[in-house]
Amino acid sequence: MKNLVLTITMCLLIVGTITAQRDRTVFGSVDFSGAWGGTQIAITNFDGELAALRGGFGGVELNKNLFIGGGGYTSTTYSGLNDLSDTYEMSYGGLIVGYAYKSHKIVHPQATLLLGGGWMQEENVGRDDVFVAQPAIGVEINVLRWFRVGVHGGYRVALGDSFSVDDRFSDVYGSVSLKFGWSWGR
Repeated sequence: MKNLVLTITMCLLIVGTITAQRDRTVFGSVDFSGAWGGTQIAITNFDGELAALRGGFGGVELNKNLFIGGGGYTSTTYSGLNDLSDTYEMSYGGLIVGYAYKSHKIVHPQATLLLGGGWMQEENVGRDDVFVAQPAIGVEINVLRWFRVGVHGGYRVALGDSFSVDDRFSDVYGSVSLKFGWSWGR
């Protein structure tokens, strides 16, 4: 009787161990760990004229450090200190992918990439469709569990219909973002 109980116990432990293993997948263990959205303002130049880009973004967080979502931005240009100029305009949006290293720390580095389309316009010249690639690096500060502030710098590459780099709209930029949401999990 003692051997029968020992044999049944061993069989149950072996079967339990075998069935407790997870299936292996191409992406390994990707865990949905949060959802975030927010607003961003950036300062840049369009052909030497100061421009402010404003917009918003939203998406999901995976494994506490990878952000995948979308966003859109539009411009306001300024020539001179108080004189609003409509010489240049730009509006674009698309896919945003970001990576935050050790996002559980109060201050942590972050890298993002926006890829998308939109339009750019120059007064008395016309409007052109555009493809935008916008990489950035910066830091993010965890102010509250549901609120983060980011400061980033990057370069916007604008490709017109002819797919040549348009020097009037491709330029460096600096931005500040306010991010709202929640991160859970480990």
